Amino acid sequence: MPIRNQDTRMANAVNGFQHSTHSGQGNHDAYTVYTQSDTNHPPLINSGSTSVNTSRDSNNQRVQQLRKELQFSTVRRMFCLVVLFDFLLMTVLWFIYVNLTNSSIAASLKCQVEKYSMQTSLFDFPVITACRFIILLSVYALFRSKRWWTLAVTTTLSCGFVISKVFVYDFEYKKHDTNACVPLDTKAHPLDFIIAIVFFIMPWIETWVLDIQVLPREKRLQHELANLIGQENITERTPLLQHEAFPGNSEPIRFYSPEGSQASDEESGSDYSGSLRSHASEFQSLPNSQRGSSVNLAASIQEQEYLQRAKESLRFLDRILAKHDGWRNELKKEEYNAVITSNRFDSIKGKVYKLETQLPVPPEQVVVVLWDKAENTPSWNPTVLVSEVLQQIDDHTDILYNVSTGGPGNIVAGRDFVAVRNYWQRGDVHVCSSIAVEHAKKPPCSQYVRGFNGPTGWLLERLDGDPSQSKFTWILNTDLNFKVWTPQAIIDTALCHVLMDICTSLQKHLQQLPQEAKVVQPQFVNIQDAEKASIGSFEDVEEHSPSLDSFGSV
Repeated sequence: MPIRNQDTRMANAVNGFQHSTHSGQGNHDAYTVYTQSDTNHPPLINSGSTSVNTSRDSNNQRVQQLRKELQFSTVRRMFCLVVLFDFLLMTVLWFIYVNLTNSSIAASLKCQVEKYSMQTSLFDFPVITACRFIILLSVYALFRSKRWWTLAVTTTLSCGFVISKVFVYDFEYKKHDTNACVPLDTKAHPLDFIIAIVFFIMPWIETWVLDIQVLPREKRLQHELANLIGQENITERTPLLQHEAFPGNSEPIRFYSPEGSQASDEESGSDYSGSLRSHASEFQSLPNSQRGSSVNLAASIQEQEYLQRAKESLRFLDRILAKHDGWRNELKKEEYNAVITSNRFDSIKGKVYKLETQLPVPPEQVVVVLWDKAENTPSWNPTVLVSEVLQQIDDHTDILYNVSTGGPGNIVAGRDFVAVRNYWQRGDVHVCSSIAVEHAKKPPCSQYVRGFNGPTGWLLERLDGDPSQSKFTWILNTDLNFKVWTPQAIIDTALCHVLMDICTSLQKHLQQLPQEAKVVQPQFVNIQDAEKASIGSFEDVEEHSPSLDSFGSV
């Protein structure tokens, strides 16, 4: 079948190909290509049951965790505590106010309760707070409602009442019946204003917690649970590569290319109608190509999912790098020639951070450090405790497990991350993308808090005017999975300083490497047919928000 779009070549290659024959005398390299439209081909391996069972065990464990969390989530528990705090705070403030009168507590209670008047008594504040407390806990704790309208009604009524109270209440005690009901200070007492302000603010805090924290988080967990339950319906007889319907009007997004780079003339004039060239002949293999097979073949349903996630991460990285406006400065260090900016994207949860700096070595050497020797990361990166390649899927895709250090004095627990990584090279430009996945070898454990990777990756290219140095761009999107609400400003500050620390550690590590190691020649597969290829995005990847990222993964 003729393939004329150069972007489609990469998508088909990543879907998987099987090397059938190779001869130097033949007209071309023959490869049997399996794409997503090949729904009728038989299973690729006979031992798939082991991998499928492993995948199901991992999914079942995650399903159990999600169901347990959705029974009464941590954020819903926090909301209930805020409602309880509101009731207790208002009650304590009111009792303090009662004790400030000129008479005994009994006489003060009589003035506040028996002789209640909207103009002279504050007893209505704790009563309404108690009613709101009972209603909200009944609806959101006892019945575990997922609707917002109950809180909206209580907040509206509370705000309407306090506004009316402010206009009619006698703050200067001119209309009080007896001196026994007046505080020691016969003029406006500050506690009156404090009670009114607290009564007005607390319902809005409760609204923010429920609408911004509780309901969106539980909705995401429900979607994840539904997806995992849907995966359990996949059997061993299910075709590994199924046809998926994608919008016909979706256009491929060109991958980022540095300014001034040009595609090869051969590339633009190539005709692939006779045969599809091997993916290995179009792209340079990794410097550590001996680590994996040169056959990009999905050996199981789980590996097929990993490849889909890898393609998804590359497409998101493509979109992030293609956007040049809207980036906000977060941190800059002139001495390291490094700057960190942030931006937001509609289909990506949370902020996306971008670090740009220069490295004192060619890109090939940086690739060796960040990709080929990823397991040696703890030796130079003080923020990483463990770095382990869990699974090598093919020459350019693997699963990496990282453990990051905790905060000072273990106030902030360490995080662990599992991510699928994808590496490609086009000419002198090197690209690595990653995104969070689940893996049976490293399920979530009690020792670390599991963090989640959004679209993350880095891009390396030679520095203009100095080929012995590199321009390094690092994209980061991460959810550190805090168990309690944490202000975004604190998260921004912490992540930016972690990024800058990793950047400076990498620069120092590269400067200390032996001079003879600073020129690294990667191996080539079928070098006589190798040519520059434009890395396009994947037309068969759906536009949807990813799960979540790791600042420990590079």
